[in-house]
Amino acid sequence: MSRYENRSGSFSLLALLALLALTALPSCGQKQAPKPTAKVTGAATTDKAPATKSAARPLVKPAVAKPAVAKPAVAKPAVAKPGSEADQRAKIEAARAAARKRWDEERNKPEKVGDITLIKRKVGAWQHRVLPGTPTKVTRQIPDPKRPKGTTDDNANFAAFSRYIEPWKKKAPAQFKYLKVSDQRLIKVVDVKGVAVPMAVIDVAQAGKVVWRARTFGDGRMYFYPSMIKSEPGQPWAVGTVELASRARGVLAPDAKELTLKLPGTQHTASMQYDIAVVVDTTASMAPVLKVLRNSLLSALKRLDAIGVKIDLKIGAVAYRDQGEDYLTKMLDMSGDLNAFLREMSALKASGGGDAEDALDQGLNVALTGLTWRRTSAKTLFILTDAPPKPAIAGDIEHTSSAIRAAALGIRVHSLAIEGHNERATLSLRQLSQMSRGWFFPIPKGAAASLEKTLANAMFGRLKAEVDGWTKIRK
Repeated sequence: MSRYENRSGSFSLLALLALLALTALPSCGQKQAPKPTAKVTGAATTDKAPATKSAARPLVKPAVAKPAVAKPAVAKPAVAKPGSEADQRAKIEAARAAARKRWDEERNKPEKVGDITLIKRKVGAWQHRVLPGTPTKVTRQIPDPKRPKGTTDDNANFAAFSRYIEPWKKKAPAQFKYLKVSDQRLIKVVDVKGVAVPMAVIDVAQAGKVVWRARTFGDGRMYFYPSMIKSEPGQPWAVGTVELASRARGVLAPDAKELTLKLPGTQHTASMQYDIAVVVDTTASMAPVLKVLRNSLLSALKRLDAIGVKIDLKIGAVAYRDQGEDYLTKMLDMSGDLNAFLREMSALKASGGGDAEDALDQGLNVALTGLTWRRTSAKTLFILTDAPPKPAIAGDIEHTSSAIRAAALGIRVHSLAIEGHNERATLSLRQLSQMSRGWFFPIPKGAAASLEKTLANAMFGRLKAEVDGWTKIRK
């Protein structure tokens, strides 16, 4: 063997030993692969390789899945489409709320007779405030006020009124004229849709001669009494409308109690005219009433304004005393100037009288014939007194005749009988109101604040009922 061969063998042996040494030593800077974990199928445990300190930690932490948490569903408010009915309704409600807030603020401000902040006026007509977006046929729902004990609607309780009035036929005093109302007849006027037509003029005729002419009230009704007119018993009545663009005719049989006339088309408008009159006894015994009457009227009218119906309103009054006083009657004609009217009412003072009867006949006659009632307006008249009328003298128009006239004109007469009135006053006032489709209110005097509230409630209740009736027929 040559020396080259020995060197080569030695070199090969040394290289092999070095290689073995390198593989036996732990690697520098290199990771030692972990031994694979052997899993045994069906075994309860698994073999794991022991962890070594040299194993490098992962640079990125593994993601841990969190359990899903359901978020509560939040209902999104429905948004109305611009211009839709819901959108318009929302805008109206917002405007109404803002208007009511302003009105509440104004009500808390002090008022003066000459400077009323809540009720604004325009020359010739009282302009009511209307809630924004409120059609004339929509009213705010305001409950009817509490009525004094003894209040009666003698037309709603007609049988009871007939029993009450009948005995007076034999024992009536000289100043009382008995009116037979048990034979009343009813005429109703409606349009093509069956809606009541107010203030329609109706003629009732027999043998070609008109024996009765009257206007319908706000509910489209007119009444007549055969015993009070020149009517032939057992003969039918020819009934028809007049003063309208279209007319309706009919025949009421002698034994029939009512008749309905139907007009073609619609006959009413959306606006409402309203005339209100106050006939007040200003003798000395009425002093407590006169002290609070102005405030009672203002309260009733403010509450009427709050209903939200546009009304062209006028108001007037007639004050009366007695024979031999500084005046028998004093008239404040119909006006749309509420401030001026309230100043005139505040100036009325109680004086005179002294006996049990006053000039009711004269005061009522002046109210019906002297005040400027508008032809097609709703009409309401309030009487405030604590005494019956004086016996009629030559030339006087008795209150019973005035009651018939009021019914013909479509004027509702409501009687407010102040505490202290006697039985004859009750009789006269109930008869007046029944004939003209009004109510009778017995009013206790009490303290000033209580009297003011009672008067305001009584007047507002009847005013609201009239407005509600005219509003409903336009729906």
